[in-house]
Amino acid sequence: MDTPSFCGAACHVMAPEFTAYPVSSHSDVACTQCHIAPGVAGFVHAKVNGTAQFFMVVLQSYPRPIMAENKLPPARVTCLGCHNPERYIGDKLLVKTAYADDEKNSRTSTIALLHVGGRDSFSHLSGIHGAHMGKIEYVATDTTNQTIPWISKTNDNGSTTEFVSTGLKSPPVGQKRTMDCIDCHNRAAHSFDTAEDALNKDMALGSPSASLPFVHKEGLALIKAKYTSRDVARASITSGLVTFYRSQYPAIWNAQQAQVKQAAETLASIYSTNVFPFMRVTWGTHPNNLGHNDYPGCFRCHDGNHNAKAGVSITNDCSACHNLLTMDDPNPKLLTDLGMR
Repeated sequence: MDTPSFCGAACHVMAPEFTAYPVSSHSDVACTQCHIAPGVAGFVHAKVNGTAQFFMVVLQSYPRPIMAENKLPPARVTCLGCHNPERYIGDKLLVKTAYADDEKNSRTSTIALLHVGGRDSFSHLSGIHGAHMGKIEYVATDTTNQTIPWISKTNDNGSTTEFVSTGLKSPPVGQKRTMDCIDCHNRAAHSFDTAEDALNKDMALGSPSASLPFVHKEGLALIKAKYTSRDVARASITSGLVTFYRSQYPAIWNAQQAQVKQAAETLASIYSTNVFPFMRVTWGTHPNNLGHNDYPGCFRCHDGNHNAKAGVSITNDCSACHNLLTMDDPNPKLLTDLGMR
């Protein structure tokens, strides 16, 4: 009962999480290592909680979708068993490729230099990790920690500075939580893409092929449509793309039939690994707190609207976390210079 196959496959309501798990960076880590705290107390809590979940499944009273809602043990008893947040990582190059909705599926790249940082050999803290290693507490007003109106930071001299959202008229009601790894890396083992990101990543790998006219636009429309089940989605997505090229681009269909069918298969796979109608999991159901383009993420705190009485604010200076080297560039010279294109 402690195996990933039991946790994910034996319990059908875990299908979304079990689908995302094998392709995550934690695919070799058993579910119990992250979801159950070590020791007798963790074991007893897990068994009691598991019994309640069993009855919910039998009575079909389980929530849809199933949200994390602060159910994981703190990072100090899970993540830190393997990871050292103080390890100096320095800067990391991030390249994101995107395709447009025009006939040629125009390709562009955005390149950012992430200041991950850490603690260097001189014990200096820097970058994203370094800035968040002190004691930071917060209060969220929703169960997924997307709205954070109050933050307290313990300074090096032991004093604390409280930051409150602009316009907050009374103290927020909610549990104070100590910020740890999971507050940013909240989808470490069960990450779901946005429709745009999923399609862009697979197109960058070659399927759907960018040589197929309007494949980005048509593909996006097909995977974002609403379907009653994954089987219906697979059939509708496949037939929809084939019908589009047969009717609108018969020459392309005749010459690139194999590529069209492969593209349809890829689109169906993208949908089936991210959307689960029976559990009401769709695009954007599970927010990912890394970054700030698709979800609030960093901007939950670094929005420029969290102020302290002394007049200081939590920084929203972009360069504190990254430098944007190029944005939406169709042919970035940097990638050529680095031998990446």
